[in-house]
Parts: sequence; C-alpha cells; structure tokens
Amino acid sequence: MRLKSVRQIRGLRGKRVLLRVDFNVPIGSGGTIDAEGDERISRALPTIQYLQKNRAVVVLATHLGRPDGKAVAAYRLQPVANYLAKLLGGPVTQLGTVREKKTAAAIGCAKPGAVLMLENLRFDPGEEENDLTLAKALAGTADYYVDDAFGNAHRVHASMVGVTKYCKSYAGLLMSEEVRVLSELLQRPRRPYSAIIGGVKLSTKLAVIETFLHRADHLLLGGNLANTVLKAQGVAVGRSPVEKTILPKLRKLKSTSVKLHLPVDVVTAISKNPGAAATTKAVAGVTSNEFILDIGPDTLRLFDSIMREAKTIVWNGPMGMFEQPAYAAGTVGIIHALAHTSARVIVGGGETVTALRQYLPKPVSEYPHLYLSTGGGAMLQFLEKGTLPALEPLRVR
Repeated sequence: MRLKSVRQIRGLRGKRVLLRVDFNVPIGSGGTIDAEGDERISRALPTIQYLQKNRAVVVLATHLGRPDGKAVAAYRLQPVANYLAKLLGGPVTQLGTVREKKTAAAIGCAKPGAVLMLENLRFDPGEEENDLTLAKALAGTADYYVDDAFGNAHRVHASMVGVTKYCKSYAGLLMSEEVRVLSELLQRPRRPYSAIIGGVKLSTKLAVIETFLHRADHLLLGGNLANTVLKAQGVAVGRSPVEKTILPKLRKLKSTSVKLHLPVDVVTAISKNPGAAATTKAVAGVTSNEFILDIGPDTLRLFDSIMREAKTIVWNGPMGMFEQPAYAAGTVGIIHALAHTSARVIVGGGETVTALRQYLPKPVSEYPHLYLSTGGGAMLQFLEKGTLPALEPLRVR
C-alpha cells in the first residue's frame, strides 16, 4: 500500500497543518511521563520537526484515556504538551477544544514554526461517533491534515476519518513507516515466517489467527487465548478463563493444522494471587481447581526451536501473567529468543512492548532487527485486512 506523504506537500511556510498524533500515554503523579510514553511521543518527533523545519504552523491533535465525551481533569493534555516541549527544545502552546472560539483565534495568530496542541479530542462525544460537524471544525483549523497516529488507524473517528472529507490529507512519516514495514509481511516476508500470538482475548484476534494459519509457516499460541483453543479441542483447562461464545467457531478452525503450535506444558496455581504455589505440568494434567498462568519449559523449548529457524517473526501478546515473576518465564524466554535471533522481528501491542522493554538484556535501540509497532490492534487488523479505515483516504490511487 502506498500513501500520500507529508513530504509531497509544497509551500508549507505559514500553512496550518493539523497533525493527528497518538499521545495516549500514561501520566503519573505530578504529570510525569514514563518510558512507554516517551517512546510513543518520540516516534512522532520526526514529522513534527519536519513541519517545523518547513515553517508550518503545527496544530497537534490527540486523544488521552476514556473521558466518555466530557472534560475530565485527569485527562487534560497540559502534561503531555510540557513533556513534548522539552523534547523539542521549544514551546508547545496548549489550546482549548477545537470548538472554542479562542482556539481558532490562537491558531490564526500563530507564527510559522509554532507548535500548538488542541485539548483532548475525546472531551467531545463527536470524536468517537465520527461526527461530521466535529470533523468540519477540525478541518477548519488547517490548510492540510496529516495523520501520524497509526495506533488509532483502525478507529472510525472524526479526527481519523471524518476530517479527511474536508481537508487535503497526507500520511506522516511514522504512519508511512509503519505501513511500509507491515506491508512487507503481506507481500514478501522472508521465510520461514512465524507468528506468536498471546494475551487474553481470543475473540478480538480470531480473524487474524485464521489469516496467519493461511499466510505464515508457523503460528505459536500462548496466554489465555491458547486456553480457549485447548478447550475447543476437548482439553481440560481448569478454572482458566475461556471465551465460551466462540468455541463453536474454533471447532471449525483448522486447529489440527501442522502450522498451529499450542502449549504442551503449563504453569498453574490454584489462585492468581501473588505467593500462590506454582506448579509445572503437562497440559493434560491440569486439574479442575487450577488456573493456567504461563506456558511451561517444554513449550518454550518447542517455540524456541521454531523461532531459531525463522527469518521473519511477528509477536503480539504475552505468554502468561508476566507481571508476576512466578509466571513470567514464558514471556521472558520469548523475549530472549527474539533478542538473539537473526530474523526480522515485528512486535506490537501495549503489554507486549512493556514486557519487551522490561526484560530485554539491552535497550531496544541496540537490536536493529527489532521493529516496535506503535499499534497493537491496528497492527493485527492491518495484517488481517491489508488496510485500515484511516488509511483509505491517504492511499495513492
């Protein structure tokens, strides 16, 4: 897929550019931004700096949290604006919401090269409803619209889709990079090609799992979603959460495919509470009062042997409850294997990236074969469908 790039805009000096970014980051006490938030904000810097260098007026737009269409103090963007200002080494002016008259006035008075930030888009209920009056208001702030929010590109929201109806629209540098990297997986992945899918909910990933069974050479499943597949195969999983509503669909899935690899042993406990005694056992030995909380060492060895042969690896979702050390070994083992592979590795998903940063032996920047996507759900949906709602208006036709 080819997108219209921000680099194609000519004569940016003095032009107003509405730049949609994804600064939906955790904010700590005192307005602090953690490493995960720094990563997400920093990935948008090249586009912001490109626009500044070309003397555009940069109007940033992002959402933060789930304020349910009303102003909530905890979700105001001033801490994000302050943090971005430090990264840029210059001021970032915090504005009100886009429908406020003073917001339009401030944008109209801004000088070339200025960076301004609209207040949280989700303070307006029209954002998630893709309300066209809000979309028109957003378009009215700018001469051009640039979308750099790949992590939100699967959402049909006013700032992602609606605004493109009323403003000349382009992809930012990060958006273009994400689409280029992921498109390679659809068109010409180096083989063998392995996908590792974990996490909690299978229902949100079932379609992409079916896609990987078709396109990849190996599909490795862990986490709670693997428990649901095991249950569909008639394996007892104790008290582990199972999505019963999709069991009929799973029974039609090619769950006996030689491409599909499920846990052969697991780590269990009778409670999820820290301190509960953990036991490693074969999958067939899980009792009715136990929870499956991680993959076992034999499964990790199986998965590791497959990853060693791979030339391309995609990973989304941890293998277990990695937040607790007793159930982190599976996820940590995957991370160490990915750190030492010669394969091209693409990782996506908030929990997955958090685990990666926590357990990688060295900083991510020292692993050039690792690519961290800024989207979890967006990444999987793109790999399933080959497009996303917010990408369609940006395509080169």
